[in-house]
Amino acid sequence: MPSTDDVLLRKAVVACIGLRTHSVLMLLCVLQTVNTGSLRWGTLNLMAYFYMVLSWGGYSFVINLIPIYCLACVATGRLTGRHYLAFAPLVFVGTLLAASIPVVGFNAVLMSEHFGAFFTCATMHAVLLVRWTKGLLPPRQFEFATRLVLLAGACALAGVVLMVLGYVLQSPTFGWTGRSLTLLDPTYASRFVPIIASVSEHQPPSWPSYITDLHFAALLAPAGIMSSFRKLDNGTLFLILYGITAVYFSGVMVRLMLVLAPAVCCLAGVAISDILSTLTGSLKTGLQSFKDAINGISRTVSGRFLDSGADDDSTAAATSDGGVLSSKTPSKKGGRRSGR
Repeated sequence: MPSTDDVLLRKAVVACIGLRTHSVLMLLCVLQTVNTGSLRWGTLNLMAYFYMVLSWGGYSFVINLIPIYCLACVATGRLTGRHYLAFAPLVFVGTLLAASIPVVGFNAVLMSEHFGAFFTCATMHAVLLVRWTKGLLPPRQFEFATRLVLLAGACALAGVVLMVLGYVLQSPTFGWTGRSLTLLDPTYASRFVPIIASVSEHQPPSWPSYITDLHFAALLAPAGIMSSFRKLDNGTLFLILYGITAVYFSGVMVRLMLVLAPAVCCLAGVAISDILSTLTGSLKTGLQSFKDAINGISRTVSGRFLDSGADDDSTAAATSDGGVLSSKTPSKKGGRRSGR
């Protein structure tokens, strides 16, 4: 019979491997859908989300990270139809799949944890509709239609906000679960649910634990963030947001170091890649300079040999010409003397 410590250790190992695999698989499917625009990857994205909801209650981290990424794409002008394909089916179909799980149920649409995804989905629809309308109408008509849509949208948004506030204010936790409030407010558990705060894995981590768990990757992650800003695209933008949000949540609860570890590994990999590319670029430049110097020296030496060979040939030619002239000149003189 295995002891209690062995059972807990096995559960911890399974949780570590499973949670990291779920989160990385989910985020990989999202990025592949954005990069390729393939419906196949979009379907895999839905299946990965459904599997994550089945296995881990921390799926709320992912369902809020992806809307933050989409809003950042809207703000930076990077929003395309591929982002819509990656996110909109996740909101509609993924929410239905999550609601089909008895543990989640109607919390998938009633809890404030999911409101950010709904708001982002509505924002994406509005932005894409404005772009599509702009391509159809002349500038003057488009300006009039924009004012009309903004007025109607503001009224509809005000009505929705009032309904949401009316629903949220009825709950003492404003529609947030205790788990989410513990993450957003680190003092919530100690004030209202002290039994949760008494668990060791729910305590905030100490600074040495980052070095103990992440090793040198914790030192390379900031460099990876700076490198990602230098080459900003869809993937690096997502990686930056993933790293920043994971750092915050890992500072609230030590068990969420599992969420931070994949992001830190990816950022450290970006930093190491840039360091190696810089070093190899310097080596290539140095080798090219060395080759150019060797080629210049060989050309100079060969040119000198050719010049010396040409001088020897000219000297030999001059010597032979002088000998011929000297041999011819006495014979003429002797012939003249003999004639005399």
